[in-house]
Amino acid sequence: MSDGGADAGVSFDGGPGTLWVHLWSDVVVGIDTRDGHEVKRFTGVGASQGGDGILALGAGKLWFQGDNGIRSLDLATGAGSDLPGASGGKYPAYGAGAVWWAEEGTLADPGPIYRYDTASQTTTHTNTGGLPNGTGGLIAAGPDGCWSLYSRMLGQEKGVAHVRADGTSSANVVLMGETGLGASVATGGGRGYALTHFVATGAKRLFAIDASTDSVVTQRDITTPEFGANDLLANEDHLLFAEGTVWFVDVYGEKFYELDPATLATRRSVPTGGQSTKQSAIGAGGAWSGYTRELRRTDLATGAVVTLPMPENVRAMVFQAP
Repeated sequence: MSDGGADAGVSFDGGPGTLWVHLWSDVVVGIDTRDGHEVKRFTGVGASQGGDGILALGAGKLWFQGDNGIRSLDLATGAGSDLPGASGGKYPAYGAGAVWWAEEGTLADPGPIYRYDTASQTTTHTNTGGLPNGTGGLIAAGPDGCWSLYSRMLGQEKGVAHVRADGTSSANVVLMGETGLGASVATGGGRGYALTHFVATGAKRLFAIDASTDSVVTQRDITTPEFGANDLLANEDHLLFAEGTVWFVDVYGEKFYELDPATLATRRSVPTGGQSTKQSAIGAGGAWSGYTRELRRTDLATGAVVTLPMPENVRAMVFQAP
């Protein structure tokens, strides 16, 4: 076990689990969330430096965007490989026993959503388009399938595409607001969650969508004094679903907001300790974020922030429960 530049003297006092962190030099490190020790290191994993630094976890592998599309890293052996047929893939997500991704299209022709079943090793796709031109990592997957933001020039239609877990059917849910920069999706607990923004006013709106009916069940404006952040159009703002609830990560406001998954009412907020990347994580009693040469853990019980120095800039992360 090596510390790889992490300060082994810093104690997070966290719970068990591993936080997988992707660094800018194409290195992935596994951090023990109990004490901050580095327990694994993989170098030269083949991630695309032009991508948005999104990690997905499933089937014993990390999934990310490589130079040749979707790529995996086996966490047991360290072997990396490109996923066949995914050369144009971006922003992978894992859920329902499958890796999901979309090929970035245009406003006139959004690319389809793809599903790779890790058990049968087969790939299918739907005609439902996702990832409008110019967007970020706007895919989420879970037991109810895959959700992806989309935009279509025809009719100025914008919203969320939902593909069922087995990939056999899909639906589009039209939403108010733009689904490009500053938008995000998450899923869990039988719902999809979508964050959209209004370019003219800078306002942002959060929607909760029933996964069985594909209908909006509640929504709220988050451009309110309660959130109080500037730069609400920040492309790095994002949603998470973890530990049974939904979180809004306000990057420039430097806070995690825990929201009630049924009503979207704010339960509490905790600091991020600074600006963060497009991907954060919740687990082991902490909210995890990183930006420059540091990894930060916010204690969800006390709000205390502990910083772990890293050898280089943090790009993305994902939590693995024991």
